[in-house]
Amino acid sequence: MTASEDHAAHCAALLREADPDRFIASLFVPAAQRADIQALYAFDAEVARAAERVTLPLAGEIRLQWWAEAVAGMRAEERSEERRVGKEGR
Repeated sequence: MTASEDHAAHCAALLREADPDRFIASLFVPAAQRADIQALYAFDAEVARAAERVTLPLAGEIRLQWWAEAVAGMRAEERSEERRVGKEGR
């Protein structure tokens, strides 16, 4: 399995658990675009869960700031195959 296929499978599993309705809806997307839409939906689920995962507002703000920087490409020094949507420890 390639790294890309592994990431797609990870996003699909995260989506299946976090948002079953969107997971089922994504199955109607053509196969060529399915991994992309599942990655976007998994990202949305991960960001939406920020409030549930923290007890202090500042911790949630830090988590969301990390994602904003990651999306903007400001976290290049942290890129690796181990950084995926939904991976704990960020």
